[in-house]
Amino acid sequence: MNLSNTKESKLHFGMPTLIELNSLKENIELCKKLKLNFIELNMNIPLFSVLGIEDENNFELKKIIEELNFYQKEFGIYFTIHLDENFNFADSNIYIKNAYLKTLKAVIKNSKKINCPIINMHLNKGIYFTLPTEKVFLFEKYKEEFNNSLEEFIKFCNCEISDSNIFISIENTDGWTDFEKKSIEKILMNKNFSLTFDIGHSQAIGNIDQDFILKNKSKLKHFHIHDGTLPNAATKQFGKNHLQLGTGNINLKEKIYLAKETNSRCVIETKTVESLVESVKWITKSLDTF
Repeated sequence: MNLSNTKESKLHFGMPTLIELNSLKENIELCKKLKLNFIELNMNIPLFSVLGIEDENNFELKKIIEELNFYQKEFGIYFTIHLDENFNFADSNIYIKNAYLKTLKAVIKNSKKINCPIINMHLNKGIYFTLPTEKVFLFEKYKEEFNNSLEEFIKFCNCEISDSNIFISIENTDGWTDFEKKSIEKILMNKNFSLTFDIGHSQAIGNIDQDFILKNKSKLKHFHIHDGTLPNAATKQFGKNHLQLGTGNINLKEKIYLAKETNSRCVIETKTVESLVESVKWITKSLDTF
């Protein structure tokens, strides 16, 4: 069964950019071989960091935009973007914060050029001080400064995205604090923002963010799907994630049903070519049940 045939699957499946592959062309070739719908371009990889540049005369930027549009037209695939994981709209240094916002402005502008529907991002926890009995996060300690940056970020994104069909999607990672959840709720009140449900990250920390995500189910637009294991209660170690589908203990069918219900696209976020190939085989065998 062809995963890219949306009439059959009713879901869009994609792949991450893989560190084993050395070029955009190699990623494209694998995407087509596996009959996937899209590729998520990771801006931590130097090849795609150029998407954070606004200079239209930059040769590397012009080249990558032309290639992405060519491959979309030639092969019928599309692209989402994973923002640099260091992105921090609330950095206390105004020059650093403005550099991040300037980068995001360029990413949004370049996303419009390639018809990218999703810009995925992590909510940066910021720096914390470790005391004898607790960790004190500076964003929570200095709430007023953080909230001012948060409001600035929301207004900035709403202005830059305007009425285009791009969503900035907040991904769960290692567990949101109550302070972070309140911040995300403020963000999600705006039409240009959505949620990414990373089911492997969730499993590895005991699904502590899952109730919050389901409470905001209407804002789900994106999934990162990979298998994982639950944390070890005895050793207090996180579980494993980014495992090949079918090799962990996540209820994958339940999660993919949720993706279908919310009309979300799914990045099969395993980290090697081999595990991606085997994961696609697992989905293809299971597709009729979704």
